[in-house]
Amino acid sequence: MYLRESKQRRADGKVVTYLQLAENVWDAAKGRSQASIVHNCGRADDPDVVERLRRLAKSILRRCSPEEIVGAGAGGDSPYTAYLYGTTAYEGDRNDNNMARGSMAITYREPDLQIDSISVSNPNPSSGEGLTATWTVTNRGTRDTRVNSWSDGLYLSRDASLDYGDYPLQISAVSLTQNGQPKYLKPGESYTWSASFNLPESISGDFHLIVKADTAIYRNPWNNEPSTIREGLAALARLGPEAGTVNEFQGEGNNVASIALPITLATPPDLQVATVTAPDAVVAGQNFTVGYRVTNAGGDTPSTRRAGTTWSTYRKTASSMSIRIATSAICSTAAVLPAAAATTPASPSPRRGISKGRTTFSSLPTRPGFWVTAGATARVAKSANSAMNKTTRPRPRNRS
Repeated sequence: MYLRESKQRRADGKVVTYLQLAENVWDAAKGRSQASIVHNCGRADDPDVVERLRRLAKSILRRCSPEEIVGAGAGGDSPYTAYLYGTTAYEGDRNDNNMARGSMAITYREPDLQIDSISVSNPNPSSGEGLTATWTVTNRGTRDTRVNSWSDGLYLSRDASLDYGDYPLQISAVSLTQNGQPKYLKPGESYTWSASFNLPESISGDFHLIVKADTAIYRNPWNNEPSTIREGLAALARLGPEAGTVNEFQGEGNNVASIALPITLATPPDLQVATVTAPDAVVAGQNFTVGYRVTNAGGDTPSTRRAGTTWSTYRKTASSMSIRIATSAICSTAAVLPAAAATTPASPSPRRGISKGRTTFSSLPTRPGFWVTAGATARVAKSANSAMNKTTRPRPRNRS
């Protein structure tokens, strides 16, 4: 118990100081002591209040026990010993026995997050496939978590150990609430979380899906760590305190679990323009209609792949085979093309005017890589067959 001052501003603007008797009360949820007012003594400038407090202090010095139970700090609960020191006294040479030592018991109490289970929507996926992972985390410690929000990380690894060369699949923000209020995870309580992600393309073999509760491991923003999954993929870096957000102390080392995830190399799609239809003769300066048919001679273009259902087709009328983006018309078509399937865009197709006196032809490359900034293979990954994306039609006659 101690004396504290409280300043309050009156209606007339004057600040008045009041004296209060207070004691510290341990708040387990916040992990620290909070001041609790025991008695409001009165104004500090009141002589009667000061005199009453002086007499109270004398009484405490005569009557109080040298021990007082107060809350322990973070990591334990214990009756700490508090010694009351009243004033200074002259002791001559006998000031060598003013200290004593005793023992006190501290009980360790802290949360401990552990992953109980991990499951995926497809345990035998193909490269580039979209998956949903679900995991359950339990507080197996002896104290509530002091926070209700943290991040859980999902990673792809070639073994069961998490290292900086692994691939970040998803960092999922966890926030626990109950009746609209923050909920702290009590000992024995669990939560189940899910996240969706796409596997990297062009990989195959025996991999592991790793889940880390309360993670501080994120995608490497500096790109200074090589990937152990495949060249060109992002790696990992620690961004923030190693212990994460939930202080678990000796329980920090068991937040990670993994499951085997064998991945099969998916057959890439192979989009080919099979036929092109255009008028045999056109009038200079007028529009005309071009039709075409695209065939997928490779694997599926699953809807779970990045932009796998939408790509672009250029129609070019020119006097040479060179395709210039600045003079090309663009049309987008949305479809999921299974292997050996074909599609024809809806009519009418974009139409181009023909300059008078020019002999022209139509050239139709699908999903050209030079237009998509993601890379040379554009929005539908096709491996080595990307050069077969275009075809031409015989030159139409120019009618003036």
